[in-house]
Amino acid sequence: MRDPANGDFALRPDSPVIDKGVFPTRITSNNGTGNIVGVEDTGWFFDGYGIEGERGDIVQIEGSGARARILKVDDARKTLKLDREVSWMKGAGIALPGTAPHRTLARTRLSSARRFAVRHWVAHGIVRYCRNQAEPQRITMPRRLVDLSIYLENDIPSDPPGMAPKIRYFTHDNTFAQIEPFFPGLKKEDMPDGEGWAVEQVSLSTHNGTHLDAPFHFHSTQDAALGIRKPALTIDEVPLDWCFQPAVKLDFRHLGDGYVVTASDVERELERIGHTLQPLEIVVVNTRAGSRYGHGDYVSAGCGMGYEATMYLLERGVRLTGTDAWSWDAPFVHTAGKYAETRDASLIWEGHKAGRDIGYCHIEKLHNLEALPANGFFISCFPHKIRGASAGWTRAVAIFDDALTA
Repeated sequence: MRDPANGDFALRPDSPVIDKGVFPTRITSNNGTGNIVGVEDTGWFFDGYGIEGERGDIVQIEGSGARARILKVDDARKTLKLDREVSWMKGAGIALPGTAPHRTLARTRLSSARRFAVRHWVAHGIVRYCRNQAEPQRITMPRRLVDLSIYLENDIPSDPPGMAPKIRYFTHDNTFAQIEPFFPGLKKEDMPDGEGWAVEQVSLSTHNGTHLDAPFHFHSTQDAALGIRKPALTIDEVPLDWCFQPAVKLDFRHLGDGYVVTASDVERELERIGHTLQPLEIVVVNTRAGSRYGHGDYVSAGCGMGYEATMYLLERGVRLTGTDAWSWDAPFVHTAGKYAETRDASLIWEGHKAGRDIGYCHIEKLHNLEALPANGFFISCFPHKIRGASAGWTRAVAIFDDALTA
């Protein structure tokens, strides 16, 4: 490599690992045009792997000047999904553009399950590369935390009018009167620098800020669809095991304000990101509302999860979900319009009311979901332990740690 110490991982012209004149793999699909192409060996290519800021390789097909970027490497099907349509001939070589057909890797191929290319692994510090190693040596990445919570603060339109939190701040300059009764005879000037303590008085609902809703919030009973209708769990009864699990992000930012997400929408998004839901996984929904937090239209922004979409998740073992919108359901202003037209009360809070059939929790008013990949992380969202309550505040955090996902 030219200068790896300074981040230049390009190969030197005289590098022995340049595979001059040989395409690393060839196309197996019949002659055609499209954006999904079959290849003999997907192990040469990189699709971003869900890493924030990473993009897939640009590839070029033998006999064509057209280039396209890889969006998805499917090792099981041995296909590459590209960002544009290209034409090809069966058996044509495919490689990364360069002066030779493929000059970025040695012929030492990587197993498809580990499909990072050496140049990406080294560049991002994920592996240590030694010239005499047949395979790169994987090293554990340091733990990384991503804050998914909003602030509790005054004067931010995070809730409908009259429902916002109120925080009164007492500072070091004006709290001596609180301290003096504990210590008769004490004078303000006796305190170091004449300062007292800082303390706050807060008036808020359990549904202010980033919070976890318990099944009790949705209805008095739960699990009717499981054949055992029982009293709904309050927030202090929610299993802690639900609150720390591998997580999946569904990106619905393109859906309009007030749109009610269906089971088909969820299924298509899972197919797009190549994920199969597992029991107890936490599923969070990134909506347009996330970009409107702090603005006057936040409460009315974003799509909502309907009954059908919510049940799709619950029937597959999911027990905790979340959204960056004010509500798991579509904003009330949009639902109110539909109710006025139809007088169908089942439209009101339909996603929440899925908890009558299968008990579950959801987080509302998450933040920063756009910083997350589709999967490959855990979420921690333990709620405050309020006896008999319908919700509890949480400092939701995404955790990226090889030790957790191994």
